Amino acid sequence: MPGPVLMSVVTSVGYIYGNITYGVGFGWLFGLLGFVLAVTATATGALSLYTVFEFLKNSHRLRMIVQYIMPVVCGMLVTTALSLLILFLDKGRHKSAILHWRAQTCEQKDFAVSARIPDVR
Repeated sequence: MPGPVLMSVVTSVGYIYGNITYGVGFGWLFGLLGFVLAVTATATGALSLYTVFEFLKNSHRLRMIVQYIMPVVCGMLVTTALSLLILFLDKGRHKSAILHWRAQTCEQKDFAVSARIPDVR
């Protein structure tokens, strides 16, 4: 299955092209067509690789390559996961600071608005 970035880009491009060229209905149709084509292309590539690996599964050279590549791929996945976690935690800290600043700003605006209202007694 293709990743979310590929799916959103392909679907968006199909929708925008169909919408601009032919109208909203064709936009939806072209978006769905882009989605189906992305899944089909990815599945075809995965099945082709599976066939090649099945054919070469007893190859000593392929086992050596997989043995050395597997730790590299796992290390890249762990590094990416940790980077995303750090980014998420950093964004959360900044978000809470921004929300605190907005709350203070809104309180100051409320005070300024209430100070301008004339007393009509």
